[in-house]
Amino acid sequence: MLVLNSNVAVHSLVAVVSGWRARSSAMINHHADLTQTIQAIINVESNVCYKEAIHALLLIQFADKVDKFADGRSRLTNADWKKVQELSPTAKQMSTRKLRRWRESGRKLKLWPPSILCAIAGHGAAPFFLSLHSLTGLNDKSRQRVLAALINSSEEGITSRILEVGAYIADLFLKGLDLDEFAWESPDAPCLDQASEREVLKWLRRFRIVEECCYEPERFDRQEKPENWPGRWPADPMTGEAFEQQCYYCSSVSCTCIELVRPSHMAQDRPCSPCLPETCGRDHQHLRGGNHLLHSLTIRFCERKGQGLFVMGEPGHIIFYEDDVLGELTGELVPQGTFSTDWGAEMAMDIVRHDIEPAVCVAQLWYAKAGNRLRKVNHCCQLPTARFRGAMVSGRFRILLLANRDLYEGEEVTATYQEGQPTFDCFCAQCQPNK
Repeated sequence: MLVLNSNVAVHSLVAVVSGWRARSSAMINHHADLTQTIQAIINVESNVCYKEAIHALLLIQFADKVDKFADGRSRLTNADWKKVQELSPTAKQMSTRKLRRWRESGRKLKLWPPSILCAIAGHGAAPFFLSLHSLTGLNDKSRQRVLAALINSSEEGITSRILEVGAYIADLFLKGLDLDEFAWESPDAPCLDQASEREVLKWLRRFRIVEECCYEPERFDRQEKPENWPGRWPADPMTGEAFEQQCYYCSSVSCTCIELVRPSHMAQDRPCSPCLPETCGRDHQHLRGGNHLLHSLTIRFCERKGQGLFVMGEPGHIIFYEDDVLGELTGELVPQGTFSTDWGAEMAMDIVRHDIEPAVCVAQLWYAKAGNRLRKVNHCCQLPTARFRGAMVSGRFRILLLANRDLYEGEEVTATYQEGQPTFDCFCAQCQPNK
């Protein structure tokens, strides 16, 4: 009986995500209609694993669209296929034989959990192991036996994790959404192809995404109270308690301005602050910059830098305007000076509160183990496209990322992390010629 090879599956998942990051366009196609789906099947790109996995998911989408047209009928006549071709200019140029084959393959692949499709892509018809080729060739009885074996083995750690990650990748692709970061993409992660099972279980998972900066009181028990701190201490260093101004973007005592930069909200349904129009600050409009905010920023492969953050949207269009808020950088709050010269220093930022006189560093924001995709912003010494700025928003001090100029689709988002000569390798335009 065919079984799932965990080593092959781990390699496939990593390769599928790598292919996603290396795609030629920052834009994500939703494949909303038949023509878009067909065109995507024809144009699917990147490495073998990514191509096979996405091709399989697209065939399922194609089969679903044709089945909807067929209204429950499993067999379509030549006349029916002519009608399908009439629905799409691209389909008109294709043979009905190919369209039939696509539908047949898509319907067979749909019988399997989508998580499996991402975990077995790119490895051909290896004997005794599951592959996309072998899936479409199994009869119902064999398929049920393999599914039963997968369900039983899914209680085991590594198989369960493989199916969990594969399901997440497939689900977001089918919904036309972008992938968040995975733990194995972190700078300190080992190569999973050569890792022990224990290491694989540690790193084969989604990166911990947090919407708010995480404060753990015990971390600050021994830290001295910052100079001129207005309230009790120890306390959450981002708190707005005892501070007069509660929001930079409006004059309300209590507001929901921060909801305007949450990644969960689209432009058309983001809630507005309850503050009255006459009380809104002049910069309030910049909270509405971007079509989808954090969904307008995507992690992509960046030559020499590893990964970077890029603007996503309609090609040729301005996605963010100058001074628009691209999002809030999140992570874990740690005492000042926790990280200085080791690897963690590149994944930590001093939090300097300018709403205290004189301005004082109250903590560090550490985003190595938890945070959001803004942590992927690369350093640039000269003319960065964005900047980090601390500001009180909706009752909490936050580290915001603001556009330095109008940003178009496909542009990389960069910021200056360190003034003067950086102590780490920099590959920006100013430094690259010297490398």
